[in-house]
Amino acid sequence: MSTVMEDKLREAMMAAAVEENKRARQKWGGSTIEKVASAKENGAKGGNPKRLKLTAKAKVVNRMLKKRMKIRDIGDVLGISHQSVSDMKKRYALPRPDEEDANE
Repeated sequence: MSTVMEDKLREAMMAAAVEENKRARQKWGGSTIEKVASAKENGAKGGNPKRLKLTAKAKVVNRMLKKRMKIRDIGDVLGISHQSVSDMKKRYALPRPDEEDANE
């Protein structure tokens, strides 16, 4: 096979691949920037964010964080380490808005 024929075949195969990929994205959905950002934010598999129900201690920490208390001060008041408060803040996505406190 000559190089001219190889080049034409390569171009035809590339064009066919582009069309197949376009059809596949239309049928099954393609990866977009928003989906990638969502996956990074919500976990490796891109699941929906899960909002854990606040425990009694988490509600107290939430109230203190909304009053702009420092994590170390909250730990001292509650008698727990600042690392525990920091972990709780991350786990429960604290501070949460007021309307979420009423629902839980």
